[in-house]
Amino acid sequence: MKEKYWDELNEMFLNDEELASKHVNLAKIVSLVVENSKISEQLEDIQKQLMELNKDEKKNK
Repeated sequence: MKEKYWDELNEMFLNDEELASKHVNLAKIVSLVVENSKISEQLEDIQKQLMELNKDEKKNK
């Protein structure tokens, strides 16, 4: 069942360059969204670390 679905999907893409192009663009967008999410998480972690450093610095003064 799965193989038939993928075979039909591949056939559609082979026969329709515009559809294939849109699919590739969608995959690129999804990839960028995932990458952006990871970067956002890293920035949040860095922000938390900076806040902790600021707290420690204020305590040491």
